Amino acid sequence: MNFYNKISLLLALFVGVIIFCWSAVPGFEGSPGFNLLPIIYHVGIFFLLGSFLFLAAWDNFKESSILIVILISLAYAASDELHQFFVPNRGCSITDFGIDSFGILISLGFVLFFRLFRKKRILNKLTSFCKKPRHF
Repeated sequence: MNFYNKISLLLALFVGVIIFCWSAVPGFEGSPGFNLLPIIYHVGIFFLLGSFLFLAAWDNFKESSILIVILISLAYAASDELHQFFVPNRGCSITDFGIDSFGILISLGFVLFFRLFRKKRILNKLTSFCKKPRHF
């Protein structure tokens, strides 16, 4: 595990602590209805958690490591919802779990896209180097 993987893992742990602390804040009796801010928070914070975990596993990024990161992230999302069940005026919500999962899957998509982009960029450099005429 190199320096950047360790930093990513530390940032993932930091995001996990933020999620836990924010979930421990008691809810309030608000007006019922649709509110976009909690959805943005759930997607964003679990996007960060998933991204940092995927980046921590960047060096040995295989199908098994993808599955492990997804399972760890989903388990943390489920435990976060369970934790909220015990906080006053908060509740456990399968909808929130689904939104958290969506953030995790978006992070997987971004990481896979950037890995593919990076590989293609490296392959393009190699192929363009090989196609250049050489003058001896």
